[in-house]
Amino acid sequence: MRRAISGLAGLLLFIMIPSTPSEAATSTIATGSGNTFSALSYSIDQGDSVVFSNTDGQRHNVKSTSLFEGDFLFGTSTVQPGSSGPVEGVEFLATGSYPFFCAFHPGMEASLIVGPGGSPLERPRVSTRILTYRKRFLVRKGYLRIELTSAVSVPSLSLRVVRASRELAEVSADLTANTARVIEVRLPASFRRRLASMKVVRIGIRGSVPYGTFESAERNFR
Repeated sequence: MRRAISGLAGLLLFIMIPSTPSEAATSTIATGSGNTFSALSYSIDQGDSVVFSNTDGQRHNVKSTSLFEGDFLFGTSTVQPGSSGPVEGVEFLATGSYPFFCAFHPGMEASLIVGPGGSPLERPRVSTRILTYRKRFLVRKGYLRIELTSAVSVPSLSLRVVRASRELAEVSADLTANTARVIEVRLPASFRRRLASMKVVRIGIRGSVPYGTFESAERNFR
């Protein structure tokens, strides 16, 4: 009887222990001979990372044929001979087939096949809020206060302060997931001198996030 109870307890313990989720894997895209990739297609699961290995004697890169927010869906910087680099953006891809190419060598093409296993990571989506409300604050202090937030960490983003088609200032920043960051962007002295004589001035915030989305913001200052 004790042996039966012990066996049943062990079975229940086995059932109750949750399975450990498999970690994302890292795959490699490599060069072949004569300005080619080593294969016509490479397979990964959703959420996996990819490294591009340049074993050739020339510089190469990886660029997706499809675009996202006006930029490449995924890609690398220039990878020199004998070096390797991450293929950024692939961790956000859902199941499907994604052609890519080398921008330096026409005809150097292949495809990335993303299978149904795993889960894609959440793309960065940066929300923007202008905290400064009054024109007289801009004139007196000379800077604009902006709040940035994102549900996931952002290692780098580019932010521009614009009036109409004119760029007033540009800064870069990084964000921690679910943590609001307030930055102060200083305005040019020449623009500040003109502000006092303006009845209404409309200032906008534009930006870009690698492989993510930046929500613009605008405000009229009186």
